Amino acid sequence: MGTSPAIPIRQFSLVSQTKNGILILTCAGRLTAEVATQFKEKIKPLLTSSGHVILDMDGVTHVDSSGLGAVVGLYASARSIGCEFQICRLTEPVKRIFGLTKVLGAFESCGSYLTKLP
Repeated sequence: MGTSPAIPIRQFSLVSQTKNGILILTCAGRLTAEVATQFKEKIKPLLTSSGHVILDMDGVTHVDSSGLGAVVGLYASARSIGCEFQICRLTEPVKRIFGLTKVLGAFESCGSYLTKLP
């Protein structure tokens, strides 16, 4: 299991680790317009064809439309190269934003805590 140091992005942090060949990205803070571009730029190079990435959003306290767009954009990038991209442990405020924007409805269940875009 490899772990990289936290990647601080203002009021947002991203820590990556690999478990059993799965890249787990643990997020914390506010995923907003302030950090959305940097968020995508940090994660996109980590996506590989036939890879598996899990975005753990348990520490994310707020997502705005730019943050939501960044997550959906990463999913689209992953899918276009054959990388499995999953999201887990959405906090209630984040789940509400995903639901209000109808993005949550596009997700399908993927285990007890995991969800992914179809």
